[in-house]
Amino acid sequence: MAKTLVGLYDTLTDAEQVVHDLGMEGFPRGGIRVAASHGAARRGMDALVGEWITAESGTNLVDTLTDLGVPAAEAHAYAEGIRRGGALVIVESSDEWADRGLEIMHRRHAVDMDERTAHWRQEGWTGTAARAGSSPAAAAPAANVRPEVRQERPRTGTRGEHEEEVTMPVVEEELSVGKRAVERGRVRVHSRVVERPVEESVRLRDETVTIERRPVDRPATDADLAAGRDQTIEVTEVDEEAVVSKQARVVEEVVVRKDAEEHTETVRGTVLRTDVDVDRDADAHPETGRTASTRDFASYAPDWRQHYETTFRNRGAYADYEPAYRYGYNLAGNARYRGRDWTALEADARRDWESRHGGTWEQFKDAIRYGWDKVRARP
Repeated sequence: MAKTLVGLYDTLTDAEQVVHDLGMEGFPRGGIRVAASHGAARRGMDALVGEWITAESGTNLVDTLTDLGVPAAEAHAYAEGIRRGGALVIVESSDEWADRGLEIMHRRHAVDMDERTAHWRQEGWTGTAARAGSSPAAAAPAANVRPEVRQERPRTGTRGEHEEEVTMPVVEEELSVGKRAVERGRVRVHSRVVERPVEESVRLRDETVTIERRPVDRPATDADLAAGRDQTIEVTEVDEEAVVSKQARVVEEVVVRKDAEEHTETVRGTVLRTDVDVDRDADAHPETGRTASTRDFASYAPDWRQHYETTFRNRGAYADYEPAYRYGYNLAGNARYRGRDWTALEADARRDWESRHGGTWEQFKDAIRYGWDKVRARP
């Protein structure tokens, strides 16, 4: 389901910055509109704004907003904000993009409409101010507005007089290891037909008819007389010649096969985590604070670095061990553990450490112990 995000800003500059941020995040140009008072719109943002709504644009702002699902009372309030010199950003967004759009629009301090309209009513505003950008042509409804569109607009919260609260986010990175296919090389197998000369020896028989006349002197016999009658003798000469025939035979097979094997590879990296250290004035809060004589953490940096180089250099980066030194530093300065030796507090320290760095106590306990000992030896 599509949503309409609406935000009013006191200056056109703020509105244009919001449009710029939306464009950089990939919001489509056609879904972004900016409404401003007559003559105030600047055309430098045309590449990111789908429509500028001003008096000369022929668009009725109140009708446009109500067609998008904005209640009529709120639409009149937005129009009053435009009349007083503000600028309105209207974004048509899908469900999955709506939260990101709201965050961007909050970032530039959108006007708190509840607070602003209450102020206007004290000045005499009745809630039906002249519509920004009204014109006779505005009566035509928007043709591309879908009935399921709903309105969401960013609000800026205000804190009560008696509330004092500062939020410090604790950010921790997680290492995520995936896989991707990397082409290491290719093997190509080509086949082609080639000719090569061959020879074979074969014995061939040639026949030749020879006529020989031999002189004979003897009496003729009846057989000779019979053979002397008319007759024809025919003798055929036969020669042998080589006949070549070829037969194709498969003499070898070339098999192309790809073998795959899996192996386990250990991926090492570093992740960042926000550690929040609370240092209290021990004189003011002796039951919970750090002792006033404890040196600043940074002053121990050379000690931490030297101990790391001689003990843990081959086990990981210094950035991995610095939180452990800091934790030992905090233990030594915490009034809760004042007067206790390491064996008495180790169980509590381990439980607290692993609640934040699960399963790593054995890896870092030596660095924690060193930080604890160093601070206690050099207050």
